[in-house]
Amino acid sequence: MPRKKIEKIKKGIKEETREIRDETRERLLGYVTGAFGVVAGFAWNEVI
Repeated sequence: MPRKKIEKIKKGIKEETREIRDETRERLLGYVTGAFGVVAGFAWNEVI
């Protein structure tokens, strides 16, 4: 394989890895926020 083609593939893999990592962070933050909301709702229900 020519060197340029290998570099292009390598760059594409790095970009996909970055996209997956960013999406994973977004989803994880959403799940943590949702879980916190559920716990806060249960705590609020106990107060009332």
